[in-house]
Amino acid sequence: MISFTHQAQAAARSNAGFDYLARNPSLEHFTVGFYGGRAQREIEQAGTIMDNTLKSTRVYGYFGVDITRWINLYGILGANQAELDNTPTADTELMYGAGLSLNLLNHFIREPTTIEDAIRINGDLRVIATEADFPRNSVSWQEWTASLRVSLVNFPRGDKRYRPEAIALYGGPAFSYIQSSDIEAKREFGAIGGLEIFIYDSLSLDFNFEYYDKASVFGGLNIRF
Repeated sequence: MISFTHQAQAAARSNAGFDYLARNPSLEHFTVGFYGGRAQREIEQAGTIMDNTLKSTRVYGYFGVDITRWINLYGILGANQAELDNTPTADTELMYGAGLSLNLLNHFIREPTTIEDAIRINGDLRVIATEADFPRNSVSWQEWTASLRVSLVNFPRGDKRYRPEAIALYGGPAFSYIQSSDIEAKREFGAIGGLEIFIYDSLSLDFNFEYYDKASVFGGLNIRF
């Protein structure tokens, strides 16, 4: 028996930048990121009188582009695995959405300062859509969220080879509305908080939590080109 193996091979690839169609294009208006974590919400479910907890394990990425110097429009694509109390965990489903990131204020604190060097205010508006196929019923929903983050920013002194560019501790109000004919959130207003570490100006690690009636925890990586 004769078998053939087909492989995709790159041929005659040049190492000279001058040989490329797009040579050193500016990508400074683009951002990408990756997040993962666990979300929890108290909900009311259609057809039942008992409250329940909707738990979601999420992994997703985003791609954004600046539409002005302070507004970034981004799209979200990832996976969501949902679970209800006393119900087997649903299969992983697609999660997708879009959002706006708003850089509203950056104010440098005048000397003398102790730890904080600047105050920042950032806003975020987003919508995501997903679903879950439970044994007794299927649930689909869209989640509309908004948050306002007030950050205290410190720029560490010293050799930058051993220190991050900046460290931001933030917190603020949050809003989340679940749009669905199957479930309804018990509480829509809450709080957000977290820590963002700027390894470089273009690379940061973000660890955050949201609290409505239960805590949700996420961590991620942000890259600005």
